[in-house]
Amino acid sequence: DLERTLGSCAESLLWARRAPFKHVLHHPKRLRSRPEHEGHAPAFGVPTIEPSTPKVRDVVFSLLRGGSFLADYKDFLKSRRCLRDAITGAPGREATAFDEVAFHEGNIPEHIQRELEREVPGLRFADARLYGAFGGTGSARDRWRPWERLRQPGEYPVGYRHMCRFMSMIWIRALWKYEHTMRVDDDVCPKKFGSGDPFAQLRREGAVYGYGVLTEEKHRETVHTMQPWLEVYATSRGLKPGAPINAQEMYFTNFFISKTAWWLSEAVQHFLGAVERTGHIYDHRWGDAPIQSATLNFFAAPEEVVLVTVDYTHLSTQNEIKNGTEVAFVQEKKRLNALSTVEAQLSEVMGSTFEFTFTNLLAPCLVGNYFQIKGAPFDEEPAATRAMKHEMADRLSLPWKDVDKYAPWELAQAIQFDLNHAEGPLPRDTVVGLDRMAAFVRLALRRERREPEKKEYSKEEMVGLLVNACCQTPKVKEVMKKWEETRAKQAIQFVAGVGGAGGAGGAGGAG
Repeated sequence: DLERTLGSCAESLLWARRAPFKHVLHHPKRLRSRPEHEGHAPAFGVPTIEPSTPKVRDVVFSLLRGGSFLADYKDFLKSRRCLRDAITGAPGREATAFDEVAFHEGNIPEHIQRELEREVPGLRFADARLYGAFGGTGSARDRWRPWERLRQPGEYPVGYRHMCRFMSMIWIRALWKYEHTMRVDDDVCPKKFGSGDPFAQLRREGAVYGYGVLTEEKHRETVHTMQPWLEVYATSRGLKPGAPINAQEMYFTNFFISKTAWWLSEAVQHFLGAVERTGHIYDHRWGDAPIQSATLNFFAAPEEVVLVTVDYTHLSTQNEIKNGTEVAFVQEKKRLNALSTVEAQLSEVMGSTFEFTFTNLLAPCLVGNYFQIKGAPFDEEPAATRAMKHEMADRLSLPWKDVDKYAPWELAQAIQFDLNHAEGPLPRDTVVGLDRMAAFVRLALRRERREPEKKEYSKEEMVGLLVNACCQTPKVKEVMKKWEETRAKQAIQFVAGVGGAGGAGGAGGAG
């Protein structure tokens, strides 16, 4: 208990002293904030998304990763078909309409937006940067740039942290004119709403928030840093949470529905502002789910938070939710062509994915050679990785025990983006989907993809990657040798078979 108390105090003191945010521990009544009442327009100073018609009061939103091809949005289109079918088929479905808003980072081409609008009724697009997200105008980027520091081993990409910030607090700035807001991620497929229309359920029960499942926060750094911070925040303001403070428990936020005006209350806005000022979304990867869950525990009455009985699949985290409970996730197995034993061994050695091979073996050599790090040129990954570790340790005066924790891919990114602030050779994390696949193939094979809209790497692309010297680990060389021998034998057998068939045909004709 003493250790926890001292940790809480140290955390709060460091937080309070972080310039220029030393005022954050003051009592909320001493600070001016946005109006609490629905009838007042909050002073966000950004364009507001208006409901499409006066009769529309509700909206469904998501954040899309972007991409240059319609195939990049296959999951999104499936998600929206699932959503419409689930709501239409829900018991007691009321004839209410809702808008759809897809946020993005300015990386969805106009022609793709038009095609998606034709596919999804009522869909509109909004650039999240206009509301201060992803380094846009008026964001935390103007005051503090935490993502320009050296990335740490095992760290989530900065784009993920940007997403957490957006989903924690920024979406409210754009959607506050809607009565109810529902988040359904682009890879979430709702199958059934057991309580009927979720918008109608919230109105019927007078709730401010509806969740699909209550689960455990498994990111230990979040739990260890958020718990004492929440305790200090509650104590300093005399808050009485609806339940004991527990940063290890949270609502899944890949699906939720909420009364939008509730998030505009003075107390809620103060709390979210205090969370942002800590910088811990970037420092400790505080996610939107624990932030949102803590906000509800502090400021919503227990009866105002209700379970929305929805069955859905979340593909990116491989979660299956059924009636408020996580159940076993069963992934649909693809039918594979018969592979030779040697090809199967090769696939297993390489982690069965092109990207695993590229990031763990080829990327270190690409970066080491591009920046002419001492020892270049490199034709083996271990030598390139070792040289980059020495480069980082020497330039930043870091102890070897810290540098040695970096994986090859993390090291390559740190050298390129954090130490040299360069745009090449590796693509940035903001390059996603088919564009990212194309960039990897271009670097590995020095040519464009033959089928740029194909969402799986071809066998030809995999083989083209493996001929790079840096991908030739001893185990891979052994399996590759077997693979080449097997192919040679198959070729000999094929020629022999064709020859035998031809000879038989000739003999028959002569006879």
